[in-house]
Amino acid sequence: TGANPLMEVLINEHPILFIVVKFSLVFLGSTLLWRYRKRPLSVVFIFLAFMIYYGIVLYHLNAVQLSFFGGA
Repeated sequence: TGANPLMEVLINEHPILFIVVKFSLVFLGSTLLWRYRKRPLSVVFIFLAFMIYYGIVLYHLNAVQLSFFGGA
């Protein structure tokens, strides 16, 4: 089982719906944060979201680099 059972079911049984839900949630969350960007708490969450996505990108780049060079 994964960290998010709902999304795990969607990705395994309805991959297109998974993509739609995932993009919709990210879009709605981003829109909400941008709408309230003048509030300090919103700025904190925008920064946190950026750092999380940045970490995910670095993780994926590392995985691509390892597979490209024949690593684990």
